Amino acid sequence: MRLDSNKCIWIIVPYVLIASGLNCVFNSPVPCETDAECDDGQSCTEDSCIDLFCRNTAIMCPEGQICVPASGVCEDGECAIHEHCDDRTFCNGVESCNFVSRTCGPGPLPCSEDQVCEEVLRRCRDVECMADADCDDGDNCTTDTCNNLACSNIELECPSGQVCFQVTGACIVSDCANAADCDDGLFCNGLEFCQLTERSCAEGALPCQAGQTCNEDTDHCDNIACSTNADCAPGQFCNVSGRCIRP
Repeated sequence: MRLDSNKCIWIIVPYVLIASGLNCVFNSPVPCETDAECDDGQSCTEDSCIDLFCRNTAIMCPEGQICVPASGVCEDGECAIHEHCDDRTFCNGVESCNFVSRTCGPGPLPCSEDQVCEEVLRRCRDVECMADADCDDGDNCTTDTCNNLACSNIELECPSGQVCFQVTGACIVSDCANAADCDDGLFCNGLEFCQLTERSCAEGALPCQAGQTCNEDTDHCDNIACSTNADCAPGQFCNVSGRCIRP
């Protein structure tokens, strides 16, 4: 059998496939009567009619030489066309032939610096991390790990009655380790805080001033309605809108 010369530059030595391209198409043996009928259009094959069937064999060049497809002549070098340099390895990029020196050179790598190349799947994959240190989120109370090129930040679990102390990342016996542990979520109670020395929560300053009412639904302090200044707290007066305000 022989190769479709319009679709593949690779050739077959009798009984041995020495190279194959992705676009190679193999046809049934071609019957013939003369060598001229077996011309496959490739200069680097010897075309002959043997036993009434075509045979197209590679021109074997001396060591250190290669057959140049344009002329069919063996010349010094390792390549004459880019395909001679292709190592069929996706992650190496597409190699190329320097036609002046007849030497192969590496091509640009297919993946960027922040990607990893997967040869089996022939693809570039984005990399979030390569080591656990790449996943540090700055929170001492999380365990930061790199798993399969992706970061995982898991909150440290402490025994019952203990909390993780942000400063050290250690579990301590305490009601709180920071203000977030004390926040009851209510605007009108003010901002609770953690007393780090006692490791206990404490109430914060109330958000509203004297003469105001706290509206939990709107998270807002409303001025008290009034008719006269006597309805207002000391230091306030009743304005024309009927609200107590400070001067």
